[in-house]
Amino acid sequence: MKSESDIDLTFLLTIGVLSLLLLVELIVGVQAVFYNSVGREVQRKDIDQPWWELKNLVDEQKADMHAYHWVDQKKGIVAVPIDEAIDLFVRKQAAQAASAPADHDTGT
Repeated sequence: MKSESDIDLTFLLTIGVLSLLLLVELIVGVQAVFYNSVGREVQRKDIDQPWWELKNLVDEQKADMHAYHWVDQKKGIVAVPIDEAIDLFVRKQAAQAASAPADHDTGT
């Protein structure tokens, strides 16, 4: 026979296990919300922001590639636009190839 001072271990163990499971679920849920908000903040602050310094640098380099300017005025070195430089190089190589003696194999 049970008296009022007896402890029901089964009930106490059930309550303890359920409380532990609920606590673990709460911790996992709070952690998921935290990591989700951190991910959104990183996306908003770092990834979605334009890289103005890099964009400006690339724009300056493109402008330098498509304009005439002095590289070293004392030595007489001038930069020409890239398209013109490629054309000059191709013409120079074609002229050298045309003036070079043909190297024929005299097979016997």
